[in-house]
Amino acid sequence: MAWTVFVSVVVSIICNKVLAVHTFKELDGYIEEVMEMLKELIRDTYLGEQNPKRG
Repeated sequence: MAWTVFVSVVVSIICNKVLAVHTFKELDGYIEEVMEMLKELIRDTYLGEQNPKRG
């Protein structure tokens, strides 16, 4: 009985570790995308102030 509980705990820890790594990698990808979009927005805004469009 004790071995069953021990094995269950070990398997649970391993599964949670794998799930956490996968989730954080996915979130890291989303954060990287948002940061790139923010950099583009800041760059475009800054360049727009430097060279205003004449209309």
